[in-house]
Amino acid sequence: MKPIVKYIIVCILIGLAFGACQQKRYYDYIMDEKGTDRPVIYKDTLASDKRKERVKKPKRKVFYDIKTRKAFTKTIKGRNTTFELIYILKKEQTPQPYVKDIYWFHTKRRIIIVGNIPEKEKPFARILHGPYRKILNKQTIEEGIFYKGAKHGRWEKYEVGEQDILAEKTKYYKGFNKESQIAYYDLEKTKIKEVVPYNNGKKEGDYYFYSPAGVLVETGKYENGIKVGQWKEYFEPKGKIKKISIYAPDGFTKNFEGYVLYEYDINGIMTYSKEEEDKKKKK
Repeated sequence: MKPIVKYIIVCILIGLAFGACQQKRYYDYIMDEKGTDRPVIYKDTLASDKRKERVKKPKRKVFYDIKTRKAFTKTIKGRNTTFELIYILKKEQTPQPYVKDIYWFHTKRRIIIVGNIPEKEKPFARILHGPYRKILNKQTIEEGIFYKGAKHGRWEKYEVGEQDILAEKTKYYKGFNKESQIAYYDLEKTKIKEVVPYNNGKKEGDYYFYSPAGVLVETGKYENGIKVGQWKEYFEPKGKIKKISIYAPDGFTKNFEGYVLYEYDINGIMTYSKEEEDKKKKK
């Protein structure tokens, strides 16, 4: 073999060797927060064995894959100024189902309202979605996050005038206390049947029971593990009141025997009144 040919072959081999030493990409998979696999790209060179993951910067004003925009409220009372820094949905969307306390922002009046959105107010209503922060005279007194109008995740309240002293902490899951026991009609867990509220191992808070169609058929409240106040039952499918029962005045009144206060038919006509029945017994 001629020397010139050998020289060319050696140059080619050296070039291939250097090419192999250039950056290569290695693909791996990790589990993200949603429980799905996503590819991770590593860079590897002969100069360093360190592998670095390319981390995508989170999109601004996007929470749970939904776009939002910033808004705020401002209230002045005497010498006190209160700001509420919020994020609201850009487009009209259905609020979190089954949740009674839906938080929404009135774009004209610039206030936060809790409850159902009246039909006439829908053009001005934007559901809260994303981080929330309440500031009183430059001090944060409450913060948390919303998911389609419902409280979600960890919510904290702080002592007024005492910087960073926690007064109250509550964890939610899409509008319900995170400790609540939730039963479903379906395996996919899309149709809620019953919500039994729990806090620190005791029944505490609002109770709900729904029909398979998603209509609320019974609601009430627990305190210290016992039923308290008014409990209501409703007809399907229109949700008209069916029965009102009375239980203990508070969570510390033991051995209180609940009773039915009123009953109604499907047309809203009262068919039973405890007060009237008691009057008849006295005669």
